[in-house]
Amino acid sequence: MSSILKVSSIQDPTNSNTALSIDSSGRILTPARPVFRATGPSPSNVTNQNYTTVTKLTFWDNEVFDVGSNFDSSTDYDFTAPVTGYYQINANVTLRDLVGGFVKMYLYKNGSAYDGAFSENESEGTEDRFTLILSEVVQLNATDTIDVRINSSSDTSLDFVVNESSFSGFLIG
Repeated sequence: MSSILKVSSIQDPTNSNTALSIDSSGRILTPARPVFRATGPSPSNVTNQNYTTVTKLTFWDNEVFDVGSNFDSSTDYDFTAPVTGYYQINANVTLRDLVGGFVKMYLYKNGSAYDGAFSENESEGTEDRFTLILSEVVQLNATDTIDVRINSSSDTSLDFVVNESSFSGFLIG
């Protein structure tokens, strides 16, 4: 015996917040699903930065969107997981004028490097412009934090094209 349940939305029992809605074509929407995207200020750039030690990036102050207000764009510049689950986390950073050596970008979870989550560019001369890209599925517990850090082997005056750089993520489930 089969049953058919016809509803257009499901709400939480306490506050009547819509947790799930179904449109007339059968597409499922989850309007409360945690998701964020932050960029650097536009159109200014961050110049002459010394990142010869692993350093947290702190120019993500332009929140494009932040469902659930889980991204801190004013002091910590990190994402705090509101619920336990798997999250897709992405970061891309555009730099200019790298003078030799390498630059690595890392994801950090709760203040420690997340295993295997890094991107690297190496140059023997001067690179005019390049982008480091990270994309990872990360298992987070509620209140775990994720941030982006960068390290240059030798260039003490990195120039970031911050309006072309972004940090984003969302709950997969």
